[in-house]
Amino acid sequence: MSLILLSLLPATALELTVALPRHKSSEFHCGGAVEERVWRLWDFGAKASIAQQLIQDRLLDNGDTYALYDLQTVLGNLVAMADRCHRSNRLVEIADLLLPVFGSLEPLPPPNQMHTRWICRGGSRCTTTNKRLGQEVLLMSLQGLGLFTDLAARLASSSYSSNHRHPFVLKTATTAQSHLQRMASPQLLNSLKRRLMSTPSDVKGNSFDLLFTSLDIWRYTIAINTAALTQAPWRPSNAVKAMVGDTAQLFRERSKIYYKRTAMRASLDSGFWARNREQAYAGYLGGQSPVICVKKSGGTSPVSRNPPILPQPVNDVGWDFSHARRLVPLFDAVNRFGKIASDKYKLELSVLPGPSLQNAYVNQLAQVVHNNDAKRPLFSNYWNGSNGWYRVAFLPSNGGCRLGTPPYGLSSSFALGGFITWGRYNSTISLLGAQLYSLMYSRSPSDIYWMKRYYPQLVVRPIASDAEDHAKLQFFSSLVHSDSSGVPPRGATHGGVTLPLAK
Repeated sequence: MSLILLSLLPATALELTVALPRHKSSEFHCGGAVEERVWRLWDFGAKASIAQQLIQDRLLDNGDTYALYDLQTVLGNLVAMADRCHRSNRLVEIADLLLPVFGSLEPLPPPNQMHTRWICRGGSRCTTTNKRLGQEVLLMSLQGLGLFTDLAARLASSSYSSNHRHPFVLKTATTAQSHLQRMASPQLLNSLKRRLMSTPSDVKGNSFDLLFTSLDIWRYTIAINTAALTQAPWRPSNAVKAMVGDTAQLFRERSKIYYKRTAMRASLDSGFWARNREQAYAGYLGGQSPVICVKKSGGTSPVSRNPPILPQPVNDVGWDFSHARRLVPLFDAVNRFGKIASDKYKLELSVLPGPSLQNAYVNQLAQVVHNNDAKRPLFSNYWNGSNGWYRVAFLPSNGGCRLGTPPYGLSSSFALGGFITWGRYNSTISLLGAQLYSLMYSRSPSDIYWMKRYYPQLVVRPIASDAEDHAKLQFFSSLVHSDSSGVPPRGATHGGVTLPLAK
């Protein structure tokens, strides 16, 4: 019996169907073929390459703290899947693997030597030119801590008491507490207060000062997970409580709700990014970049085309689709430890994102960001549904020239960013993930071409590199769910819409 894909259009629910003849829904259950494939990738290559390349070579030997960012990207979905499928031994195995990362922490100068941080000492992205060499790159630290606190909180809440005593849990708890305490500075607290009172019209030029950023969402997620780490007794200061409370309130304030007939939807930081240089072409849907890369001073630099393609900003644009992946670990943390966090930081439960707000974000993904093509699913570059070019002429920290990301160019974030796990709230999302899985193994030349264009990380090759294995590890682990709820049975009702019976 074929699976049926249903897609919900923004205004009305319409049935879109496509057959998946090669795969059964049971393949995506814990213990099924896809989970087996995950652990084969892990045991026969991915684990060793992560240990050697990311942890030993880059972080410990070279001092490249960007490895912390990459660790979360690669392992976040795997940790969540291992927990969903009750693979306690695998969670311990990942904790053993990650424990050495704390060996690269350095104390702050006196009188704050009780706090530690990761300092970037090497790697291609920390240079004297960008002034990151010898400095803490806070986003790298926080994204790494996002993974570490997620894993530690799962171990700390495990039914196996031995997991509670794993040294990774205590090390994570003390490190996260230290980071939260020193981040709760008067400057940050004033910034949060100022942003709570701001509107999009207050943003000046390309300034990030009034935006809700990745630093905010990771700090929020880490605080919630850290509340569950009781192995290191901790009473957060009033400053920490204020920081967490104001960050929670800012997230709610910046979650713009749209009430539609079919469902409530949510966008993030709508309008605040309209003047930002990275989103300047959010409304430009052309096939060529507005810039070209030319050789200058021994490198390459972006230069406008002649005749020029002018910026096309979108008034209500907010976060891009790739950065929005951070919503997944935030909502996971709230759902598991929201009550504990509200007690720890003296928060009203109502300030945390409850089921209705989370479902609004899920609906936005399924009904607006998704292109409403069930057979070949793609996703807009921006969370508000705009699909213009992203980061035109963006200058990365290690130099070089980038043309920008064309329409639908961030679609791989759906496959790799954990969004497929939202299928437990909206069945359309699970079915779109299953369709991508089917397309991976299609022998149709048109399917192969399409996958190479939009999902190159998932293309099946005779010999895969470590990096490609890491991408597949991310994708496969997000497909696996604990029971059949991930792919609904025939005739089941989800979100008020009845799925058609397979023919």
